[in-house]
Amino acid sequence: MKSGTTTVDRAESGEISLADKIEHEECLFRSIAAGDLFTYRGQFVALSGGKIIDNDWDELALAKRVSLLPKNNFILIHQITETDLHEHNN
Repeated sequence: MKSGTTTVDRAESGEISLADKIEHEECLFRSIAAGDLFTYRGQFVALSGGKIIDNDWDELALAKRVSLLPKNNFILIHQITETDLHEHNN
């Protein structure tokens, strides 16, 4: 999931490393049903806590919006690709 992935670190606590936050969010991402992701094929999605909280075709516009959210959330931005859809079906 590394390709096409952006992070917005909104957490104020430095207790968990950025790499651990990314890995955790990626694990949660893999648990999202393929049918739910199909709707967002080709788009960028903002993920927090394993849930899609926003989406856009424009990564920069999405990043600007999520940067306005409360600062206690870690947000991962990822473009949904055909590979994601294929991996979620297996």
